This record gives sequence, C-alpha cells and structure tokens, in this order.
Amino acid sequence: MKYAESLRGGWVGVGSAGAWGFLATAYVVFIVISFVLTAVFVGIVGLDALLTLPNALGGATFDPSALPPSLMTAALVTGVLALVLLMPVGVAFNGGLIHLSNELAQGRKARVGDGWKAGFKNWGSVFFVDFVVGLIWSVVAMLALMLLGLIVVGSVGLSSASPSDTLGRGFVGVCFGAVVAYMVVLAAGMLLQAWEAMSARRVVIEHSRGGEALGRGFELVRRNFGTVLLLLITLFAIALGVSVVFQTVTVPFTRLQGSSSQGAALFGSFGGLAIALVNMVISAGISLFTYSVWTTFYRGAAGLAAPPAAIGVAGYAPAVPPEGPAYMPPPPPPAPVDSTPPAPSAGFTTPPAPPEPPQAPEPPQAPEPPTDA
Repeated sequence: MKYAESLRGGWVGVGSAGAWGFLATAYVVFIVISFVLTAVFVGIVGLDALLTLPNALGGATFDPSALPPSLMTAALVTGVLALVLLMPVGVAFNGGLIHLSNELAQGRKARVGDGWKAGFKNWGSVFFVDFVVGLIWSVVAMLALMLLGLIVVGSVGLSSASPSDTLGRGFVGVCFGAVVAYMVVLAAGMLLQAWEAMSARRVVIEHSRGGEALGRGFELVRRNFGTVLLLLITLFAIALGVSVVFQTVTVPFTRLQGSSSQGAALFGSFGGLAIALVNMVISAGISLFTYSVWTTFYRGAAGLAAPPAAIGVAGYAPAVPPEGPAYMPPPPPPAPVDSTPPAPSAGFTTPPAPPEPPQAPEPPQAPEPPTDA
C-alpha cells in the first residue's frame, strides 16, 4: 500500500457524519464518567473533613496530624473506579472506530450503533492486544529511565573532586540523558502504536484472536516498514503542528485572564474557552483521520482490495493479490439448442407432390391349349 494512497484514504473518516456522531457519543460518555469520578473524590474528602475537622480544631492550635489521610483513600477509590468505568469504554471505543473506518473504506455508511456493537463484540481480543502492547511500552519506559540514570551517574563519576565541576557535569548528564531517554521512548512508542494499529484491525476486520493478531500485525509492520515509518512521522508532525499552533494562539488569552481589568479578564476567559473547544474539534478530526489512514493502509497491506468508488478517493489502486495459483471460475454452461423446426413464413406455399412413378405393364398371358372336339 502506497504512502500517498493511505493518506488520501484518511479523509474518508473526516467527512463521515456517522463517525463524528460516534465520537460525540464517546465524548459524552467520557465526560459523564469524569464527573462521576470527580464527585466521588470530592465527596470522600469533603465527608472526611466534615467528620474530623472539629476534632482537629479542638485545641488551641491546628494539628494536621489529627486529620486522617483521606486524600490517599479518595485517590485510591477514584483510581479503581476509573479503571472499572473508563477501561471498558476506551477499549470498545477503539474497536468501534476501527469498525466504522473499515465500513467507510468499503463504501458503506458509518452507523453509531454498529460501532459500539462491534467494539463490545471484539472487546476481549482488542483488550488483549492493547494490554500486551502497553506492557511492552511500560518495560521500554523503565529501561529508558534506567538509561537516564546510568548517563547521569556516568557523567558525575567522570568529574573531578570540585563540587562545581560535579554539579556542572551532573546537569549536562541530566539534560543529555533526558534527550536520549525521550527519543528512545518516542521511537518505541511510535513503532508500538503501528503494531497495535495493525493487530487491532486484524481482530476487528478479520475476526482473529489476540495472539494471532499480534503476530500478523508485527509481520505487516516488518514487511512494510518504510511506509509505516513515513506514516508515523507524518501523523506525529500533524499532531505536533496543531498543538504548537493552538498553544501559541492561547498565550495572549491566558495573559488577559490575569489582567486587572475585569473586561479584559472576561474576554480572555471566553476566548480561551472558544479556542479550547476549537482545539477539541480539530483533535477529534485528527483522530478520525488517523484511524482511517491506518485502516486504509491495513486493507492494502493485507490484500483486502476495494474498488475506487468504495472509498471515494481518486487514484485509489487496489492492492496486489497475494501470490499463489490463480483461480479461474468455471465457464458458463452452453445455451440450450432449440430443435423445433421453424414455422413457415407468411406466403409460403407447399410445393406440389412429385408425380407417381409409372406402373409396370402386366406380363402377357399364355394361350390356352386347344381342346378336342
């Protein structure tokens, strides 16, 4: 699958009303869960404060040790609830959006209900893929932190006995190690993202199990590494560029919010809110674009060809079918032959019957013998 064709296929998801509706329902669900988690956290801390604050203030001075660690309890309860509520919805959202992007790639309509149905139907295998990839990424992140520590310790160990020299080399080691660790985590994260994208699409589109999907996804990434790398860099550059633009635009409004003028502060608040909403919409569009790009790439890499009209993208070329003996359909059966003689046309006269052959003459009869008188 070519690089440019995959990017052109990404615009199909951006132009789908059904895909936007699916994103809207997901955002509503996430917002409701966030409100529930916030209410639980505030409720635990507030209730605990109401019960213990009078005892804490009973003495002449405030005693912080009299307050129990309610923040830790609230954080623990909220974290468990977040895991229970957000994880199922997040995994179903991933599988559902993959399903809808595949429907759009085949020229069919994206329906919100079908997306959630497919997401929960493939929940187990998609969760297994996400869990394995996330576990590997966590190990890579720990190794990157260890690498950072080794660089810092090594740079400090090479310094002289002077405290200033030790501090300077330690600072350089921290900066250099942080850059190296960040690059390692970034590169590994991007490659793992491509692996997860291929494996999850194998689950949703071709209904494979988690283990088999991971193996097939890794094979697709390995065989198409050049195109995968270009797509990763392009998608990362798009997301980074949009983030930088909105951060730059938000700075003036943030400064206005701290202004002493009430009107300027109000304008800064509303302006910042408007920019945040626009940023959320554009980020959602980038998500749709990214999902459709990876789905288009997967279909081409896996040999799931689609006609040009199926995705509405000019210049789309179907993928080359895998090698193997060509399948030729059997020839159609011959048409039946009508053995009925044709009817005579109008004005046709029956030809006269042939004349009868002449009859043979009768043989002469022998004379009668004479009789005696």
